[in-house]
Amino acid sequence: MKKASIKGIEEMMKLLPPGWTLELITPNEKLRIVKPPLSPPQPEPEKPRTFKSVVIIYSPTVGYFYSLKRVNEAVKKDEKIASVLVLGIETEIFSPVNGIIMKVLNENGKPIEYSQPIFQIGI
Repeated sequence: MKKASIKGIEEMMKLLPPGWTLELITPNEKLRIVKPPLSPPQPEPEKPRTFKSVVIIYSPTVGYFYSLKRVNEAVKKDEKIASVLVLGIETEIFSPVNGIIMKVLNENGKPIEYSQPIFQIGI
């Protein structure tokens, strides 16, 4: 390849948009411009839910907290949503309303106190 053609390639590379590449393919010395791959489409941000009101569920006893539900899961009235375990005795916690779990306020397996808030349910 001649020096003049190398200079020409360098000048062409300066004109390319960011992310594009210039490839020289031999033995026929073919020139190819490569467009960068498109980034995958980004999901739309989730719209915050709005609720008429929020119900806070409190622990009925001391012990170790175990949630059966995750954030954004639907719950029905009288559905078991968690349990508190102390000295091998399980106290079941049921949802008092139909709604959506907005927040789980404690970690699974962690101790909780009597009357400590454990869930926020949007209705």
